[in-house]
Amino acid sequence: MHPKNSNWVAAGLASALPVLFLIGQVSAAETIEIRPHLSYTVAEIRGDVFLYKRDSLYSNGYTRGTYSAKATMARMEFTIPPAVLAGLRTIEFKAGMGNVLPGAIGYTYLWYYPGRDEATLENFTEYRTGFTAKGLTENTTEISRNLLEGTNNAPTSEVLMEKLGLALSTNCQTQPNQWFTFSDPRLIITYEPPPADNAKVVAKLMSGNAASLAGQTDPALVGFDADPDQDGSPNFMEIWRGTAPDKADRPAAPIYGSTPPNAAGETFAFVKLEVSGEGDNYLLVGAHASHDLADWRDISASRVVVNQGGKRYVTFTDTRPATPARSCYFRFVSEPNESKFE
Repeated sequence: MHPKNSNWVAAGLASALPVLFLIGQVSAAETIEIRPHLSYTVAEIRGDVFLYKRDSLYSNGYTRGTYSAKATMARMEFTIPPAVLAGLRTIEFKAGMGNVLPGAIGYTYLWYYPGRDEATLENFTEYRTGFTAKGLTENTTEISRNLLEGTNNAPTSEVLMEKLGLALSTNCQTQPNQWFTFSDPRLIITYEPPPADNAKVVAKLMSGNAASLAGQTDPALVGFDADPDQDGSPNFMEIWRGTAPDKADRPAAPIYGSTPPNAAGETFAFVKLEVSGEGDNYLLVGAHASHDLADWRDISASRVVVNQGGKRYVTFTDTRPATPARSCYFRFVSEPNESKFE
């Protein structure tokens, strides 16, 4: 462990042994289809609250802002494996559409929002993060949407989540009471499988074709805990924090704070870090906290990720209440043979 100063400790320099890296190998993209683990339709609204849930997927031609007492929305909940999200390249939603009669003119709407563990009758629109719309004709038999297009076909500022909720509704001008049906909803995803462990993540991100040390094989340069620019930050930390491993620089300063008092009046110290999205996707980095630099507690499970202004922040919170008489110290731990994914 190499202390930066009395309030900041970077840890994880676990081994000085040579490590064999596979350099220059790029994994081919894989394709996976994911079907919803929950699918149902919510129907009938009173006071903007859905009252009923049915197993089939359908919509009767009404959209948000023009609800009737019988408006419906087909809803689905998907779970995307974290390893798939980390290497995400494309993600497309597809579903069959039926019962579209001649003369039907309007739009199909796809809404997406953070998914949940349980089905709910709450009005999902308060959780909406974006929507797409496409023209509806009597020849429409399938819906296909690129989820990365985002709100109104602009790049979305939201980060797709492991639990993803989708809802379908329709707006038909000529037959507003027609029941449109949906079948076989699914996500079709292409992704690059993540490296096997932290050491291979570092080697890949440091020595790939577009990396600053492209083609390098020397562990003194691209090793997990090497420090080729001699700025005191090992390679894994440079990649996680988004700094340059080949030139001396510093990441954005951490933000320290404490939580609001709980019912017992206790507060808990936290540290908030700006991190690299790519590095954080692939690397497993944990955190410890201490009040005396002797007794260290593993607080990795407190990790919370927030995306603000196009940047990613990770927050770790101490598990022991703060005391006025003592400071709280944090250190960050990562091992070469650990992996973020099973």
